[in-house]
Amino acid sequence: MKKYGDVFSDDISEKVINKSRLYTCGFYNIKQKKIYGLITKTSKGISLVVESFLKMVDEFGVFKPNSVIHSDNSSEFKSYTYKLILMNFDLNISMSRVGRSTDNGYIEGFWSVLKREAIIENKKYKSIEEYIYNFNLY
Repeated sequence: MKKYGDVFSDDISEKVINKSRLYTCGFYNIKQKKIYGLITKTSKGISLVVESFLKMVDEFGVFKPNSVIHSDNSSEFKSYTYKLILMNFDLNISMSRVGRSTDNGYIEGFWSVLKREAIIENKKYKSIEEYIYNFNLY
C-alpha cells in the first residue's frame, strides 16, 4: 500500500460582488487544514490556476514524496499545461468523478465558509487576506 505525502484539494470558486464576477483559485492542504495560493481574478482559465499553483508552491515549500493534488473535472484541471506542471513537481494527479462535487469536499467546504463568513457577513474581516490569515491560524 502506497503512503501519500502532502494531499491538496484544489478548485475554482465564482462569486459576484458589486455586479463584477470574480474567480478565486486555491489549494487546501487536507492534512494541515490550511489554504495556500489564493488568487482572485475577473476571468477564469489556466492562467488563474497556474498563478495560484505557483503561489501555493512559494507559500508551502517542498512537497513530500508521493504527494497528491486532487481537483474536479473542469477544463482547467484537465488541461495539458496543468498536468505538465504537476508532473514537473512530481505530484500525483487525482480527479473527482464527473458530477460528484463531494469528491472535492474539502475545498468546496472552504469556499462555503469563505463566502459566508468573509464575504456575505463581512462584519469581522476587513479583507479576504485577513480572513485567510485567521483561517490558517485556526
